[in-house]
Amino acid sequence: MRRIQIRNHIPNAGNCRKTHEKERWIIRPQFCSYCQGVLQWMRLDQKRRLVCQQCGRVHYLDPRLAVAILLYGPKPVIYLAKRLVEPGWGQWIMPGGYVEPGEDLSRACSRELQEELHLSAGPMRLIGIYLDHPNTFTAVFSSPLIHGAEFFGSAEISALQPFAWPDIPWSHLYFTSTHQAIRDFVAEYLWQDARHE
Repeated sequence: MRRIQIRNHIPNAGNCRKTHEKERWIIRPQFCSYCQGVLQWMRLDQKRRLVCQQCGRVHYLDPRLAVAILLYGPKPVIYLAKRLVEPGWGQWIMPGGYVEPGEDLSRACSRELQEELHLSAGPMRLIGIYLDHPNTFTAVFSSPLIHGAEFFGSAEISALQPFAWPDIPWSHLYFTSTHQAIRDFVAEYLWQDARHE
């Protein structure tokens, strides 16, 4: 853990009071985890950092890791769910959520799918890792929807709805990862299809 001398780095009070748009999704600790001193924003190495005003330790805000799963059918069709909580209420998303401590990504996908839709995942393949908000990385996997599976909604998302590719509701998708993962998935599918013609 990095330490600095407080007297050599006097924070700019104006900068410390600013609430930047990109930080509104970041959970900021208020007290030092080592000495319980008050944390304040200070400019170090050309960046704003949280620094303990008592012991001088710099507290780095580590990025958060989430997963999402894009379910697809053979037509080709993808399945999306309507978000029932804020932010993004009423927008279309892929099932997913945050990775728990000690959990690998595929297990996190399986857990989220079970919790949100009471479904089991088929074979999964990583589509990509995308930046959602300023501090969350989302790993998106694709998986075929198991034939004959029944799916139900939850408190957070509605039941899945099928969308043929021309009908994907692009203007009503929520999260950057939803847009980018669907575009990457469709592009790869079309490329593979063209190779086999």
